[in-house]
Amino acid sequence: MYDQIQKVFNILISNNYQCYIAGGAIRDIVRGVEPSDYDFATNAIPDEIIKVFESAGYKTIPTGIEHGTITVIIDNISFEVTTYRIDTNCDGRHCDVQFTISLEEDIQRRDLTINALAMDINNNIIDLIGGIEDIHRKVIKAVGDPDQRFTEDYLRILRAIRFYTKLDFEIDPPTYQSIKKLYPNLTKISKERVRDEFNEILLSPNRIKGILMLYETNIIDIIIPNFSLLAETQQPIEFHPEGDVFKHTTMVLSKIEEGDSLHLIISVLLHDFGKLFTYAFDMEKQRITFNEHDIVGAQQVKEVLFNLKYDNDTIEKVYYIISNHMKLHQKLSKSTIKRLMLTKTDTGYIYNPVFDELLKLHKYEIDASIKSFTEEEKKTEKDLLRNVKEIKAELEEELKKQALKRLITGY
Repeated sequence: MYDQIQKVFNILISNNYQCYIAGGAIRDIVRGVEPSDYDFATNAIPDEIIKVFESAGYKTIPTGIEHGTITVIIDNISFEVTTYRIDTNCDGRHCDVQFTISLEEDIQRRDLTINALAMDINNNIIDLIGGIEDIHRKVIKAVGDPDQRFTEDYLRILRAIRFYTKLDFEIDPPTYQSIKKLYPNLTKISKERVRDEFNEILLSPNRIKGILMLYETNIIDIIIPNFSLLAETQQPIEFHPEGDVFKHTTMVLSKIEEGDSLHLIISVLLHDFGKLFTYAFDMEKQRITFNEHDIVGAQQVKEVLFNLKYDNDTIEKVYYIISNHMKLHQKLSKSTIKRLMLTKTDTGYIYNPVFDELLKLHKYEIDASIKSFTEEEKKTEKDLLRNVKEIKAELEEELKKQALKRLITGY
């Protein structure tokens, strides 16, 4: 990518414009991490950016032209080139953009010090506000007055927690206090923007750290109403000696493996959400119960995800996993397991790959448990895994026969 980066620099500089790599790429370089993409900042206005690159024979796309951003494609690699700008007339959701010729003004408008860095063609880093020091200190710190930065766009609150999570940094005390003060304003931000930041936190290997910060700052209840009440929901000690539902949830989350899908991670996070709505105390048995919390929870989670504008495919997969997760703790016949493993299509029944993720949630729950399993429970688990293996082999053989039949008969 080096040659393409040099072409961006050379085209702008040869036409008497300033050019710098800006933002996240410099943060990664300082951290010793290879950037996944490179964004550029320049004093050229959008029409001038388009003109100089198209004159040089490169395609441009006006992806965010109203905000000064043009995508430039060089040798099939896309780069965003953005005009220096300042934000005006901010209402907490968006700002009016005013172009400027000053790199310093452009840097001062950025959200966090770790993102407010630039690099010139000679690899000199421009650090006007201590971003390099904060990277070395592993600190998330707002540029300038944190109240002002967050009030310009309240989504920056979630962005700060996203970087805190993904980079495994800490949050500067004044920035943290501003988050605690201003977080209720996240209700003014579109559900889609909140969802996207939340997804980034969930997909991070440090997701538990992020979830705990969202809980500590009360932001989690804006994203998932009433979620924090899981910490107040006790469980029967004979089944969950670890304590409340939130503690159990974080323990299961700790078992998530690299490469697990977003819908599985959401399912793990919310698999026991229904316990909030089914909590009861059985006087006869003298213990807490959560009857049908899987079914009730799946419906509640479906509504939460719909409100956050998740796509139907994700919602359906999460619903399937949560609504069925308690079944795998029971003694199941092979026919019942087979029904769980199959899904109906226009051409008949096929294997449902989401069953494997349901099985993963089951495994994670067992691996996270600190209770002592009875011999009966151990046998039930062995029987389940054996039956799943046998049924998969039977289904594979059946599919081979169907494929051979279609090959011979044509249908």
